Amino acid sequence: MKFITHIAFIYLFAIATSCGSSSEQTQESAKQDTSQATENEVDTQDENQPENNTEQADAGQEVTIGTFVGIDQGDYFYFRVKPDQGEELSLMVLQGDETYRKIEAAPDTYIGKKIKVYWMATKENLPEAGGEVDVNKYLKAEILE
Repeated sequence: MKFITHIAFIYLFAIATSCGSSSEQTQESAKQDTSQATENEVDTQDENQPENNTEQADAGQEVTIGTFVGIDQGDYFYFRVKPDQGEELSLMVLQGDETYRKIEAAPDTYIGKKIKVYWMATKENLPEAGGEVDVNKYLKAEILE
């Protein structure tokens, strides 16, 4: 009886071991397939990238290149830029970036300089203006000169 129990134990151990290695092989195969798919996706993304290195605006953003006119202050700060063609833009600053802080520290030294400004037409909740208002919101800027 001990002999049969011993054989049964070895038999069950062999089955469990073979199932485990099969499972490990399946998992390893799945990892390789995922890795290959990720590499293919990266290759596809690289092919779809534009060849030039100019920064593109995110969805909903506008980009304007023009001349810095100044910063006005009312209830909020407004970043003013005169595009090369068209009317002057007055962009509400709700959150300044590094360039904005640099210009705000000495705005007179930047008046007349070429600038690239990213902005977005959006609705903002402004209690002092009575609720939701359409605004042109400043996002960030780059000094070109």
